[in-house]
Amino acid sequence: MNFFIVIQYPIMSQDPLFYGIPLLGMAIGLIFQTFGFYGFAVNYDEGIGVICSIFAIVASAVHFLAASMVFWNGYNPLYYDSVTGDFLLFAIPGMYLVEIAAFFLLLILMALIGIMILMLGESVTMGYNNRIVAALFVAAAALMPLSPINFFIEAFLVTVLFLTVKVPDEWKNIEFE
Repeated sequence: MNFFIVIQYPIMSQDPLFYGIPLLGMAIGLIFQTFGFYGFAVNYDEGIGVICSIFAIVASAVHFLAASMVFWNGYNPLYYDSVTGDFLLFAIPGMYLVEIAAFFLLLILMALIGIMILMLGESVTMGYNNRIVAALFVAAAALMPLSPINFFIEAFLVTVLFLTVKVPDEWKNIEFE
């Protein structure tokens, strides 16, 4: 059995929705993250925000592809273990490559987010040391293959980042005429 399969999905399930719903949720989450990354590009004048948006769109498309493959083929008896009845996710043709692509796109996206945090400095982390926050993103990206819930880790960290971003100083200077 392949090492990636054992590490990525240690819990086998008889229901393909166990795999398809998180993939679909991550695809939808990445679409919303695209707007946040584009906001970094517009509000902080950082071009890497656009690059993060592009990676998020591509990763979302790959996650939609993976979810659709699970939903289309999930109840086909060919993809079930005849002894245990468990759903064999990677028995679906092409699923292994799509899952690897989804994993590596998230890994690259999280590394780019770490770089963006370093480039923005303390303005994005509300006084926290931005090197620590960037290292947290890179470390989480490096540990993603060891966690069966790696998609949720990325979504949680990006959500925390979006919620803790400092408001640009230009927004505070509102003049009424």
